[in-house]
Amino acid sequence: MKDLLVEYGGVSKQIVNFDSLYLDLPTIVGRKRKEAFAGFKERIMKRIDGWTARYLYAGGAFNIALLAKQAWRLLMKPDCLLARVMKSRYYQSTDFMNAQLGSYPLYTWRSIWSARRVIEEGGGGEWAVAPLLICGETHGCLDLEQGQSAQSIDINYTLVSDLIDVTTYTWQADVVNSLFGSDQARRVLSIPLSRFTQEDEFLWQGDNTEEYLVRSGYKWLVSNTGDGTECANTSQNNELRVFYNRIRNLKLANKIKIKFWRIANNFLPTLSNLVARRVATSSWCPVSSDAEETVEHLFCDCAVITHVLNALLVPFAPSNNTNNWKLWLVKEFVNSSLDKCKFWVVVFWAVWFNRNSTYHEGVNQEAYGIVAFVKKYMQELDCLDSVLQEVQRPPFSIWKPPEGFKVKANLDVSFNHLTYKAVAGLLIRNGDGLIMAAGIYPFESVTDSIVAEAKACLSAMILLNDLWFRAVVVEGDSLSVIKKLRRPGVDKSIISALVKEIRARGQCFDLVEFRYVPRQSNQATRTLAAEGRRFEGIRVWAEEALVGLEAVVDRERQEVTSRV
Repeated sequence: MKDLLVEYGGVSKQIVNFDSLYLDLPTIVGRKRKEAFAGFKERIMKRIDGWTARYLYAGGAFNIALLAKQAWRLLMKPDCLLARVMKSRYYQSTDFMNAQLGSYPLYTWRSIWSARRVIEEGGGGEWAVAPLLICGETHGCLDLEQGQSAQSIDINYTLVSDLIDVTTYTWQADVVNSLFGSDQARRVLSIPLSRFTQEDEFLWQGDNTEEYLVRSGYKWLVSNTGDGTECANTSQNNELRVFYNRIRNLKLANKIKIKFWRIANNFLPTLSNLVARRVATSSWCPVSSDAEETVEHLFCDCAVITHVLNALLVPFAPSNNTNNWKLWLVKEFVNSSLDKCKFWVVVFWAVWFNRNSTYHEGVNQEAYGIVAFVKKYMQELDCLDSVLQEVQRPPFSIWKPPEGFKVKANLDVSFNHLTYKAVAGLLIRNGDGLIMAAGIYPFESVTDSIVAEAKACLSAMILLNDLWFRAVVVEGDSLSVIKKLRRPGVDKSIISALVKEIRARGQCFDLVEFRYVPRQSNQATRTLAAEGRRFEGIRVWAEEALVGLEAVVDRERQEVTSRV
């Protein structure tokens, strides 16, 4: 039979595979699976040994974000074919958010069900309180973030409406704090409420697009989870945020900042990385020839980088007790001044340029040569900055009075993300720049500056209506809030309830406009919001304001008069 197949292969120009392997995998696997795949793991590890420089979880996070899109589809389109099939099979008597995995489920349902946690953790708005309803005999409230139940629930509070003060349309903080844990209570109290009733909606707070996108879901997973199951360390996330912001704000060429980003993430073709990928045969450092060339050695331990930094008087601090190169570099940047960080970035760029010259051209520059180059380059940057500041000085933006018989309400918010408190400053002026009213509004349990800006805008609309102004202009420096108020259609963001109430109150005026202004034009209101931290409770002034604020308002009115 084998001879016949060989003859057939010679005639048909096809080769019959008589081996027991196909693509290095056994064609037939019996019960002895461990023996069949014994060498497979070792071969794979040799191939991917050089990939360890990148985080492999990123690919898994993208897959989960894709599956979460299908979960979002089941929520937002319950009448589609997929939703009807899944509901008839797995959650006939409940909804998707409360559905169980079930016994022997399809792989499709298992995947979508496992990605539901992304919607639960990244969701917000009034729908987030829906799982807090008392259910069954446990009288427990499900915590979406921890997956635990609060057992101290009072039977007198069985609905979400029982937790709301209907007179002021605010959460009963004492009741919420007594029923839930600190994290649960904070999440409940942070949900904005409106005097206008509306149906509970599923909201995605990953970004301001109002809908779940794979892009925003992926960013949410990468920034909020480490391995997909546990929350990442908050302090590390804050340090990384400061680190990248500093790199972004450095007044250097983009090519230098990109090169430094590659250095920080170990994305450079160092010899150690090339050997791991089987591109190079030796990983010995071509500059110092005393150790293996890694990013840690080249930019931290090498004698050349040490001499250069000491000569420039910007040496690294003693070891910060971390073995991770990136975390070590992040701590150095966070704990140093901006000028020192700028020197380090330029030095790293110059050292890498010298390394390439040594490796490819055989021209090795001494440490004093690199020092001279860095000093000259930094001097040129300083001269260039001074010239640009004189030539391209941006025009100073000032407050502009409203047109005609309108009054203008400027608002600004001072937000503290550590205490979850915010203070809004409100200043109403007429066309002559005179103060008609001023107010300070404190907000508690605010987890986002966007929510604080929306609450400030709502307070402005209420005060303007109480003072019987008919033609008003509301100006703020939050572009996201202004866009949502000016955009037609239903808003589905985290501040949808506030947007709906603001629009409804706007119908009480003959004319209402929402405008965006830069923060430079909001100097008086910024001063009012900053001074408002000293007060407790709401403060409102009629045709006057704080003593220090009146001086700022008079100066702005004089600037307007001088320009006219």
